[in-house]
Amino acid sequence: MDYDKDNSAARLLSILESAQKSRARNVSDMLSEVFPQQATDELGVLKVLAQLFSLQIKVQEDVRALENANPDRLLKRHERVTDLFKRLNPDAGWEGLRGSINEAMLDGLEHCADAIDRESPIDRIAADDLVELRAQIHTVRELVIRSSLSSSTKTALVKMLAQIDLAIVDYSITGLDGMAQALEQAAGIIALDENSRKEADENGDAGFEVWKVVSRGCELVRTAASATRLGGWVKFLPLVADEGSQKLLSE
Repeated sequence: MDYDKDNSAARLLSILESAQKSRARNVSDMLSEVFPQQATDELGVLKVLAQLFSLQIKVQEDVRALENANPDRLLKRHERVTDLFKRLNPDAGWEGLRGSINEAMLDGLEHCADAIDRESPIDRIAADDLVELRAQIHTVRELVIRSSLSSSTKTALVKMLAQIDLAIVDYSITGLDGMAQALEQAAGIIALDENSRKEADENGDAGFEVWKVVSRGCELVRTAASATRLGGWVKFLPLVADEGSQKLLSE
C-alpha cells in the first residue's frame, strides 16, 4: 500500500518487507543488501542499525500520539517488531531472524501505518523531488570544487552539501525529521563560519548555487509540513546568515 504521509510505520514496514526477501548470512550482510549506499562498511552498518532502532521507537511514539485510534491495541501487535530488534546485531545469523518477520508482524505494522496515515499532518516528500535535489547537489558540488574559492571555503560548502545528500539517501529510514535536521546542520556550518560565508556570498555562481540547494531543501520540507507544525525545525530556515542569503531562503 502506498502512503501519502511522512509515516514512520510505513517506512519500517517497507524496510522489513525488503529484509524478509534477503537470504544473507548475517544481519550485516542483510543490511548491505537492503541499504547498499549506506551500509558499505562496518561503521555504515552500525549507523543504519542505530537509525533502525530509532525508527522503531518513533513508530511507538507516533502511535501513542494518535487521537482517534487505540494505541494500546496497535502497540500490542507491534511487540513482535520490538522482540525482533532486541535480537539484532551485525553478527547475528539472519536466516533465523528472517523467519520471525511473518504475516502477523507485517500486518500489525500495516495497521499502525494506516492509523498514522489517517492523522498525520505531515506529507511525504515525493521521490522525484528527492532525485532532482540530489542531482542538483552533485552538480553544485562540482561547481564549488572548480571555483576560485579558498580551500577552507570549498571544504565547508562541500561538507554542507554532503549533509543534505546523506539525508536524502537516508530518507527511507529517517523521513522528514532527517531532512530537516540535515538542513539545519548544513546551514549551521556556514552560519558559524563567517569568513567562508562572506567569501561564498562574494563568489557569485558557486555561492548562489549552494544557497539555491539549501533553499530548495527548505521548500520541500515546508511544503511537506506547514510552518506551524514544524516546531524546532523553523529555526533552520533563516540560518544562512547574510541578508541576500536569508532573502533567497525566504522566497
